[in-house]
Amino acid sequence: MSRQIIYLTNAEIDKRKWDNTLSTSPQGRVYAFSWYLDCMSPQWDALILDDYEAIFPLPYTENIPGVKRIFQPRVCQQLGLFMKNGDVTESLMADFFKNIPAHFKSVDLQLHDQTPKPALEGWTISNRTNMILSVSSSYKEIEQAYSEHHRRNIRKSKGTDLKAIDHLTPEKFVNCFIAALNGKIRHYSEAQKNGLISLIKISLNKDAGFIRALGDSTGQLLSACFFLQSHGRIYYALPFSTQKGRETSAMYKLLDAIFWEYSGKHIVFDFEGSSIEGVARFNKGFGAISVTFYRIYRENLPWWVKWLLRVRSFF
Repeated sequence: MSRQIIYLTNAEIDKRKWDNTLSTSPQGRVYAFSWYLDCMSPQWDALILDDYEAIFPLPYTENIPGVKRIFQPRVCQQLGLFMKNGDVTESLMADFFKNIPAHFKSVDLQLHDQTPKPALEGWTISNRTNMILSVSSSYKEIEQAYSEHHRRNIRKSKGTDLKAIDHLTPEKFVNCFIAALNGKIRHYSEAQKNGLISLIKISLNKDAGFIRALGDSTGQLLSACFFLQSHGRIYYALPFSTQKGRETSAMYKLLDAIFWEYSGKHIVFDFEGSSIEGVARFNKGFGAISVTFYRIYRENLPWWVKWLLRVRSFF
């Protein structure tokens, strides 16, 4: 019997079946859960194989009326094809891409790192770099892989009076995150900000995330991070430090404490990047290794849409 790939709009997706498939998927990533996509890309449809034997989310934007474009949402590093069982094959992946409806005028997605390199005519494919660290060994072995620069910063942080801050609400965390990174990241709209707050609340409720924060002796927040967790993986999702936090190397201490807490467990720590040299050096200093994944892109935009997007990029 032939296998069938069908396109479903968001309202047609059985999200219970969707999440069950992702929960058992060997390629599972937290970003592809229905509740996660609902927070970070409220507009998303999907391709489904048979009775949810494989799933492929299609997050899209229609910020130009009448023009739907598939895109990679924020705080959502890797998507793509997820199997209920088994590996992603090049032939099946090609079949899924062929079934993306033509009413999506462009596709720009990052595929999870268990995806074979696509060989698709008419698509632009580029490499992306993620960095991960296994914490399954003892803390002593993890610590031995730290660079001397990182050891020095951890000693520096331990020499200051840093204290854990508990009960940081999702609202306060997101406000502090956006304030700390003001000018360093793209602007968050009010809807995107609310999406982050909802994501943190739902993740905490589902035991799929947690917040860690450090402050000084007065309780002033210095460094914090919202971590996601699923499929034996912890994600360094939303980290930030204030100026004083950077001066006291608070994030070094925060991450060192995480690696101590989870050492000896079969967990991969996912740094979520990066191709940025300074960020990559920070990650590598903890012993992280690089893993390649792929960005795939194709467009069929009318000329006037291309012109409008170029104009918008200047504002």
